[in-house]
Amino acid sequence: MKKRRAKSREFEMLAARIESALAPQGARVKSPDRIRDKFTGQYREVDASIRHTIGSCRMLITIECRDRSRVQDVTWIEQIATKRSHVGADRTLAVSSTPFSDPAMRAARAHGISVRLITEVTEEDIRSLTNPLEVTVKTI
Repeated sequence: MKKRRAKSREFEMLAARIESALAPQGARVKSPDRIRDKFTGQYREVDASIRHTIGSCRMLITIECRDRSRVQDVTWIEQIATKRSHVGADRTLAVSSTPFSDPAMRAARAHGISVRLITEVTEEDIRSLTNPLEVTVKTI
């Protein structure tokens, strides 16, 4: 079980790093994060969060990840849609290592959940996450 959790955590951190690289300057990415539930008052864990202020509006985006062998179903989308509502997130990303079922995709659209497949990350995307090092050599 610990091995599976460690692999899942690596997957969550990868998703957070990708979103961090794509986020606007000044955005704060935290992985994992604990956010107070508006209804129960308890803290809920999300795999990652992005907080950013646009104009006078504070935005909260949550990221939920799944690194499983099966297609992701509508149940997971419904669960994260409820969590999104409870923590007051403006947007939620569902990131998976396997495809989403058609009903899951329809539910995601209905609930305003954005879906991402980690396998759709290209080599160019990965290269853009690193800052190229530029070296100038001067001979005297």
